[in-house]
Order: sequence, then C-alpha cells, then structure tokens
Amino acid sequence: MLKAGVEPTPFSVSAVLVCCSQLEDGGVGAQVHGLSLKVGFGYNVVVGTGLIDMYSKCCFVEKARLVFDGKEEKNVISWTSMVTGYVQNLQPDEAMVLVREMLRLGLRADYVTYNSVLSSFSSMKYLNCCKQVHCRIIREGFEANMYIAVTLVIVYSKCDCSLEDFEKVCSSITRWDQISWNAVIAGFCNLGCGDQALKCFSEMRQTRIDIDYFTLTSVVGGIGLISGLKEGKEMHALILKTGDDWNRTAVITD
Repeated sequence: MLKAGVEPTPFSVSAVLVCCSQLEDGGVGAQVHGLSLKVGFGYNVVVGTGLIDMYSKCCFVEKARLVFDGKEEKNVISWTSMVTGYVQNLQPDEAMVLVREMLRLGLRADYVTYNSVLSSFSSMKYLNCCKQVHCRIIREGFEANMYIAVTLVIVYSKCDCSLEDFEKVCSSITRWDQISWNAVIAGFCNLGCGDQALKCFSEMRQTRIDIDYFTLTSVVGGIGLISGLKEGKEMHALILKTGDDWNRTAVITD
C-alpha cells in the first residue's frame, strides 16, 4: 500500500496495529507508531486506542501509558483499553486507580470497563476492591449483565469470600448456560465446597446443558475435595463415555 503511494488512513493503521497485537510483535508495532506520528495521526482517537492495546498485549504497558497520557481526547473506549492493559499485565492496583480516576472525572464506565477490572482480582487481598466495584455495578444497573454476573461469581470465589456472599452473587445470574454453570461449579471448588459443586453439576446435567473440559475439570476437583471414591468412578465412566480428546487431561487431574 505504501509502496503504491496510497496514503494510510487512521483505520488502516488501526487494522495493522490489531495484527501486531495478535502476533505480539511490539517491534513492528513501534514502527507503525512512528509512521502514525509521521502522517499526523498522533492525536487520533482510533489510532491511539489501537496503540494502547498493541503495547499492552506486547507487554509494554509503560509505553501504552505514555500513549494514553499523551492523548488530548480520551473516550470510554480509550480508558477501558488502558484499564485492560493493566489487567493483562497483572497490575490490578493500577487498573483500579485508573477506574477511580475515570469516575472522578465524571466519565461513565461501561460494563466492559467493570468486567475488565473485576477480572484482575484473584486473591483475598482484593476482596474489598471487588466489593467496591460490585457496588458501583449495582448503582450503574449492570448487575443483570450476563458477562458481569459470571465474572462476579468467578472473582468472589477467587478472593475467598464467604459462602453466603458467594451464594448471593450466584443468585444474580439470570441466564443459566454452560458458561454460568461452569463458573458456579468452579467457584464452589475454589471455596472448598465440593458437595455444592457436585450438586450444581447434577442440576446442570438435569437441564441438559452440554458439559465441556472446564466442567469436568472442576467437577473432578470437587470430587477430590470430598474424597469421593464412588463419585470419582462415576465421573471417570462419564469422561470415557464422552470420548473427546480433552478427556485425558480431566483424567490426569483426577
């Protein structure tokens, strides 16, 4: 395109940045960044957001932040992209600080922003942060969002919440599909509640929802929690019956 003398547009540059992100090629991405500055796209929102995403996925979150701070115009997508960048680079504290700054400036975060920052919390240390974000989600009316509901289930269990709090979060799920059942089963396992995990698995089977590798792996872990030899044999038989390639991993986990 460039050899043919065709001028790039913000959208063509953004498309190339997406490719760099997928390949995790920060070197080429940096070259595209230089080109974008050369052709005058330095302050373009689309290109800027693409650069933040590219640098974050290539593990150059500091460079992503420099791009973010240098943007004169920032929309919700720009802020969410930077929050997600911190999450992808395992920096939940920085992600939380950025969300607070976003709200302080009067910007309304969307469910993607909240879902992203929530997914960064993975230990008891962040239980309070999880509850703070949860309160904000309720206030903004996102609690019924299926993606938010599932993420809350996963995060609360990883943050070692009380069983009572976990069950309250589970009650907010309105759409019970494979993803939500898997999240609840895994959540009970994370909390050491093998009996409840197996009960959920039984209910899932009764509703005729398909199980997958993640379901079986969690259930096998739940059986291990209760040292259930009988249940283990029954699950082993089910794993063999399904006959899929991923069964080997589930059996090894057992």
